Amino acid sequence: MNAARHAAILSTLMALAGCAAFQTAGEFQRGRTALLGGMPAAATTYFQQVTALDANYRYSILQEGIWTYLGRAYYEAKNYTEARKALEHALTVNSGDSFARLYLGLTLARQGNYDAGRKEVLLGLQGLYDGLEYIVYYTSAGLYWDPTGQIRGEIQALQRDVKASQGNFERLFDRLESLGMRIEQEIDLARKQESFERNRGAAGGDM
Repeated sequence: MNAARHAAILSTLMALAGCAAFQTAGEFQRGRTALLGGMPAAATTYFQQVTALDANYRYSILQEGIWTYLGRAYYEAKNYTEARKALEHALTVNSGDSFARLYLGLTLARQGNYDAGRKEVLLGLQGLYDGLEYIVYYTSAGLYWDPTGQIRGEIQALQRDVKASQGNFERLFDRLESLGMRIEQEIDLARKQESFERNRGAAGGDM
């Protein structure tokens, strides 16, 4: 009886954990869809729910965490005070989250702190470049990431331009924000291409 009861409890706990993970992933995807679709206010609601379900949730190989997504949503909604809080928290959770550094830098600059913003932006750009280089050359998924090198080329160009801006780099905000969205889209493109090639290989193997 004790063994059977233990097994039943364990099975129930596993089922609950599975349901929670499914709910977390669903809320996150709804938030991400809203963010990429230009609805940051809706995205913040979904992302807040994810932080309550799993505060350490991460989405991609670039290690972008849920607090970063929440900060980005606040940033896009022009709520820079809350964006800063979320992004700073993201970096306490994972100091290697380069998306968090990029958007924290943009947030600080939007608040008028150009020197600190410029520093964080440069750290974020370098981290994103290094992350993409690692994915491309040292992971099995690298074949599908930034195959033309255009994203990494834009990162390097932005690094040069930010360094040359001497603090006030407002003219670069649009390019930096576009870079963030472009890398976000690259996550989806790489996954779709990898899935397509895997399925094609499986179909070929069955023939």
